[in-house]
Amino acid sequence: MPVWRGTTNSNWSTGSNWDTGVVPTSATDAIFSSSFNVACVVDGAINTTRDCANLTIGSGYTSNITLSASIRSGNSTVGGITINGTPTFSLGTPSGSLILNGSTLSRSISSSANVVIPRFTEAITSATLSTSGSIICNNIQFDHGGSVLTFAGVGFTASNGTVSGTGTGTAIVGTPGLYLTGSINWRYPTSLPLNITIAPGCNFTQSLGLSISNGAINVDSTAILNCSSSSTLTLTNSCSLNMNGSTTNRWNRISLGGGNFTLLSDIYLQQYTGSLNTTTLIGNLIWTGTTNTLIGNRIIYVGGNLGTNDNQGLSSTRYSAGGSKLILYGTGYIGPTSTNTNTFVDVDISSSYPIQLGAPNINVTWANSANTIRYVTASSFVASNSSSISAGTTTPGTIIDFLGQTINNLSNGGGIIFLSSSLVCSGSYSVAGTSILDGSTLEVQRNVTGPSNATQTGTSTITLGGNTPATYSILISNQNVNINKTAGGSVLLGNTYGLTYSGGTFNYTAGSINPGTSTMTLGTSAINGMSWYNLAIPGVSTITSSVANTISNNLTLGLTGNVTFTGSAGWTCTNLICSTANRTITLANSSSGASYRTTTNANLLGTAAQPITMTSNNATTRSLWTLDNGAIQSLTYVNGTRIDSSQGVTVWSFGGVLTNTINWGSGSAPATTAYTYVC
Repeated sequence: MPVWRGTTNSNWSTGSNWDTGVVPTSATDAIFSSSFNVACVVDGAINTTRDCANLTIGSGYTSNITLSASIRSGNSTVGGITINGTPTFSLGTPSGSLILNGSTLSRSISSSANVVIPRFTEAITSATLSTSGSIICNNIQFDHGGSVLTFAGVGFTASNGTVSGTGTGTAIVGTPGLYLTGSINWRYPTSLPLNITIAPGCNFTQSLGLSISNGAINVDSTAILNCSSSSTLTLTNSCSLNMNGSTTNRWNRISLGGGNFTLLSDIYLQQYTGSLNTTTLIGNLIWTGTTNTLIGNRIIYVGGNLGTNDNQGLSSTRYSAGGSKLILYGTGYIGPTSTNTNTFVDVDISSSYPIQLGAPNINVTWANSANTIRYVTASSFVASNSSSISAGTTTPGTIIDFLGQTINNLSNGGGIIFLSSSLVCSGSYSVAGTSILDGSTLEVQRNVTGPSNATQTGTSTITLGGNTPATYSILISNQNVNINKTAGGSVLLGNTYGLTYSGGTFNYTAGSINPGTSTMTLGTSAINGMSWYNLAIPGVSTITSSVANTISNNLTLGLTGNVTFTGSAGWTCTNLICSTANRTITLANSSSGASYRTTTNANLLGTAAQPITMTSNNATTRSLWTLDNGAIQSLTYVNGTRIDSSQGVTVWSFGGVLTNTINWGSGSAPATTAYTYVC
C-alpha cells in the first residue's frame, strides 16, 4: 500500500513521493506514517479529487496536509478515514475537502485526537457511517444524493463553518450527536435524527430548514441564534428542545410534524410586527401531523400566525398539550383546526400588535376542548366572519377569558364552556348534545340554536343583543336568558320542534320579539316581559314575574301538576286551557301588583270528584283575573277561591264551589258537557 514519503516534493500527485512509486487509487490505501513526517499538498485544479480506498494517518504524524484538491476515500467495497496522529489540515487555493465515499457497505471515520478537518464531505449512498473519537470539522457537507444514510457513533463537532447538504431527498437516520461551536452557517435542508448542541458562544445562522426527527436540540443560553426569515425548524416523532432560559434566541418558524415534543424551557419565535399577512413565515407555529403533544409545562411564544400552514388552510390535525401553553405576542392569525379536531392547549393572546381569529375567506374553527383560550391585550382583535370557537365533549371543558371581546361564532358540542369574563358573539351560538355554559355573560347577536335533542344548562346569562335579526331555538334549563336588542333588532322565538325552559330567568329588556308559532314549555322559572305564541306549563311549577308577559295563543296549564304564579306582574293570554282534573292554579294576590287576563277563551275542565281550583296565594287578599267581554268560557267543576274578575265578563263555573270571589256565577253541572256562554 502506498505510504507517503514526500521525497521529491510536497505534491500528492507525484508518484515518486509514495513508497510504491505510484499515486494511490480507489483500489489502494493512502497511509501517512510518523516515519515520514513530511507535509503534503493535495494538489490539483478546481474540483479535482485524489482517490484512495482507505485514508490512514498514523500515530506520530504531525505535519500539515493542505487540501488544494479533495481526498476521496472509499470505493464500492471498502472505505474509511482513520486519524491517529495529529496532522494540521488546511485549505489551499483552490480548496478541497476530505470526502468519505462509497455505497451499500458501512463506512467509518475516527480520530483519536482533536484534529480539525477544515472541510468534510460525506458522499455515502445507502450505507452506515460510524464515527468514533473526536471528529471536529469546520465545514460539513452531507452529500449522499436521495438515499438514506444511517448515522451511528459519537457524531461530529462542527466549528466555524457550514453544515450543508445537496438536494431535498437526502435523509439521515440514527442517533449521533452534532456539537456546534464557533460561527456556524446551517444549510442542511432535510431530516436528521441528531442530538444537536449549539455550544456556549456559538454564532449559529440558520439559512435553510433544520429538521429533527427523534432527536434533541440544546441551545446554550450564551449562544447567538440568527434565523433567516425563510427558515423553519421542523420537529417530528419524538424530540426535545431546550433554549436554556434565553429570551433573545428566537426561531423564525417552527413546524410540528406529528409526535411527542418535550419542551425543557420556554421557546420563543421571532416577533412579526407588520400588518396581518397570510404569506409571512416570520414567527409562525404550524403543525401538520396527526397528533402533536407538547410536554413539559412550558410556554411557546408565537410571534406570527398560528395554524396548520402559513396560509391558515384546513387539515384534520389534532393538537394536544401535556401541560404546555402558547402565548401570541406578535401580529398574527389564529386559524389552526377544522371542526373535527380537538385542541388541548392553553392559548393566551397577549400582544401589542393586531391579532385575528381566522384568516380572510377561510372557514376555520378553533376546537378547544379541555383548556383555556384567553385574551389579555392586543392593539386590535377581530374575528373573521367564517371563524368560530368550538368546545367538544371533554371534561373539565373549555375556559374562555376574552374580557368582553367579540368573536364570530361559538359552538358547544356537548361539553363544558366556562366564561371567565364576558364574551360577545357577533354571529351565533350553537349547542349539541348536553352542553354546559358557566361563568360570565355571553352576548349573542344572531342565533342561539341547536337540534331537538340538544339541551343547555349552566350559570352564564345568555343575552341576545345587537341590532341584527336573531332566532332563539334551543332547550335550556337553569340558565338566565335576556333579550336586549338595540336599534330595531328583533328575536324570533321558536323552531319546528318546540322550546323548553326552566330553572332560570327569561327576561325581556329591549328590542322586538316575534313569538313565531312554536310552543314554549316552561318549568319553574322567572319570566319578565316576554311574548310567546303557545306557552305550556305542565307543573309542578312556580312562575315568577316582575314584568307582565304576553301569550298570543294558548296558555296551557297543569298537564302533570299544579301551577303557581308569583311576583309583581302577571300575564295576558288569548286562550287559557287546563283540561286535567284535580289541578290547582294559584295566582299572586292583587296587593303584589300582579294581574292576569284572558282575552278570547277560557277552557277549564275538572270533574265532580276532582275539580280544578283557581285560588289566590294569600289567605285574605284576592287575585285579579279578568275574562274580557266577548270571550268564550267553558268552566266545568272549577272552584274559585278569592278571585276578583270584576273588570271583565262574569265568570260562570258549573259545578264548582265559589269562595270569596267577585263577578263569578255558579250554575248546575251539565249532564255530559259544559255549557258555553257568550256574553
